[in-house]
Amino acid sequence: MARLSYSTTEERLRKEFETFGKIDIVRVVKNLEGKSKGYAFITFRHEKDAAYARDKADGRRVDNHRILVDRELGRTKKSWLPRRLGGGKGGETRQGSADYLVDEVRREIRREQQEAEEKKDRKRREEEAENKPVVFTELFKQKSSTMDVDEREPGEL
Repeated sequence: MARLSYSTTEERLRKEFETFGKIDIVRVVKNLEGKSKGYAFITFRHEKDAAYARDKADGRRVDNHRILVDRELGRTKKSWLPRRLGGGKGGETRQGSADYLVDEVRREIRREQQEAEEKKDRKRREEEAENKPVVFTELFKQKSSTMDVDEREPGEL
């Protein structure tokens, strides 16, 4: 849950969420100085209790703050994207659907990979060109043909 008051304690959250089911862990995330960062994690014993709490407690006021309750998916679901990239809570964006932003992010990643591969190929070709042996036969042929002209007697064609 997020958007918590910085003064909200673990005991207060436990008391508020016990109505939804049995709780295993309540943890308010704090900085190095011990001050709350404004979000917390609650682990319920049963998944159905967690789903019920997520549905009913989202938007509830706790310590004069309207809180956001959502399921933690960053470590549990492979296809999860953060909210800033079109994933997270809500399911749909203003452009139409969440798939729009997901596809856009995937296209951008693919484009970056292609650019990196092209850069490697260019670098490899440049290195090959630098290491390529110089062929003097063409230069020799050009010089020998001009020498033939210079070696002729005056008046000869």
